[in-house]
Amino acid sequence: MSFPLKVVPFLAVALLSIRPASATSQPPDAPASTLRAHKAEGETRRVLYYVRHGSAKELSHALGQIYKGDAEIETVTEGNGKCLLIKATPRTCEEILALLEKVDRPLRVVAIDIWIVETPDKDEKPDTLINPRDLTGSTDTVTKKLRDLQNKGTLGSVRHYQMSTAEGRDARIQLGETKPMVTGSTVLATGVSTRNVTYRNTGVVISATPVVSESGGIALDLNIQDSGMRQPDDGPQVGTTDKGAPIRASVMTVSQVKTLVNLKSGEVTPVTGVKTEGKSKGAQTLILVGAHVVDGAR
Repeated sequence: MSFPLKVVPFLAVALLSIRPASATSQPPDAPASTLRAHKAEGETRRVLYYVRHGSAKELSHALGQIYKGDAEIETVTEGNGKCLLIKATPRTCEEILALLEKVDRPLRVVAIDIWIVETPDKDEKPDTLINPRDLTGSTDTVTKKLRDLQNKGTLGSVRHYQMSTAEGRDARIQLGETKPMVTGSTVLATGVSTRNVTYRNTGVVISATPVVSESGGIALDLNIQDSGMRQPDDGPQVGTTDKGAPIRASVMTVSQVKTLVNLKSGEVTPVTGVKTEGKSKGAQTLILVGAHVVDGAR
């Protein structure tokens, strides 16, 4: 198992979340992967731990953040090179070893579902807007709710993205296209009106990195940027057609969010903190996310 460096802070959070509140006064039997340990002078104990599945360097860094000032943890060259040398009091050593036994395990694979939901581009009264909290539950439940809202005409587009990755590793989707954007119009000498256009990149970029806790909960480091284009009926007029109809300027719409979402495996929840630009007053962009562990032996 190898964690990319960007995930080390999340590994530290996962380690901290299952760190024992206190250690026993009498140390238990040493874990099987602890090949040798002995007391040095004073109260310091030195333990050599062989890492079985993870990265010794990254485990050392994450544990060093948690036990800063209480222990010295470093990587050493021994055998296959995947070893940690732990220097701390006997009680702290046993606490670290117990923690390593829980986190130094095979990777689990996480399946991730993301929905980007948009309401029609029209002015609505606030009391007719969708409450994101109504779109929660299991994947099947939320899928049915979205389908019912679409059938009623309450929703515009619903885009569903699926990805999977090992815990601690980044999953990424990037889809895009170039679209023409109306910026003005020109009336020729013949009286014919032409539109001035420029081309803009639109599409979606999704990045998600999951960390699975001991209890099975999933912390998801999520980064989404979604851009599109619309031509509103009340947008700025940049000219007229040959028949005198107004030509409206196109408007870029951008929704983005960067956040850490805590999920129950198998449950879907709305993402808070989504910032949207370029939408009309009554239009909404909602982002829903769900995740579940699908494999426990990697």
